[in-house]
Amino acid sequence: MKSKRDPAARSMMKRVYDVFLVLVLAGFLYPALCHAHSSVAGFIRETPLPEPVRERLVARTAADMEASSWVIEEERIVYSLVFLPTPAEENPQARKRVEVSLLSAADMRGKMNLLVYGTSSLYPREIYAYTEAIAGALISLRVSKSESGFLLPGSQDSRSILEDGVASLTWVPLESILVTGQNLPQGKLFDDAYCTQLYGISRSYFNTEKYEQALGMLREMHRFQWMNPDAYLDAAECFIRLGNPGDGRVMLERTIAAMGDAFSVDQLERAGELFGEAGDEASMQKLYEKALKLFRSQRGGRF
Repeated sequence: MKSKRDPAARSMMKRVYDVFLVLVLAGFLYPALCHAHSSVAGFIRETPLPEPVRERLVARTAADMEASSWVIEEERIVYSLVFLPTPAEENPQARKRVEVSLLSAADMRGKMNLLVYGTSSLYPREIYAYTEAIAGALISLRVSKSESGFLLPGSQDSRSILEDGVASLTWVPLESILVTGQNLPQGKLFDDAYCTQLYGISRSYFNTEKYEQALGMLREMHRFQWMNPDAYLDAAECFIRLGNPGDGRVMLERTIAAMGDAFSVDQLERAGELFGEAGDEASMQKLYEKALKLFRSQRGGRF
């Protein structure tokens, strides 16, 4: 059966999720999440859940207000709550569109969190250290598998647009998650998707000048021998920005030796620039010349 969600809708959801991720990584959502606790608590208390579960969720959100999602298990039922604050928007129609998109993104992330919670044995943390990359990989590999993106038999949900954001709560028997987990991808297919997500998240850190966090993810990718030239150039630049030009130069040398023959003109120029910043002007000049030669060859010898 084909998905009823059209490509444009999926694209919008991905953009909203990506924007949200960047904001979280940049630390921009923390004040909003803190101030939104009262509305989240009100939403929880209106859900059709047993009173002990509602009170536990309220206590969990109060204890960790910096988070934007929370997962608890109670009597073999797993509950996933997500709150996304609404950006300031004066136009009522534009705000409504943003709220609807955010609500879909919150629902997706809630189901994603349930899968991650129930599949720790498939993706052990000593091998896959970053849960957000696990979740992103599952999304990318399963988004076309079912109408909702995730097939979780027996799941129920409650969603609402609040005054200052949107909230989505999904709950499902643990057994349903475990059954679904039996069909989840593993091996190289998953590893490649995991590294792709790591790189995307590392770029969010990189673009907000959080170089230590970006480097941590890039090192994680290196463990999987994921051969992406841009990722290794990012790692070299992280070393340089962190005041370690020697390590940056070594990273560049190893990257050029392993992948340099496949570099594009832009990658050659970037590597040359980084060598220059690392104090190796000879290597810088050599790569600039190689970039120029490749550029000319691609244009049939014309400059």
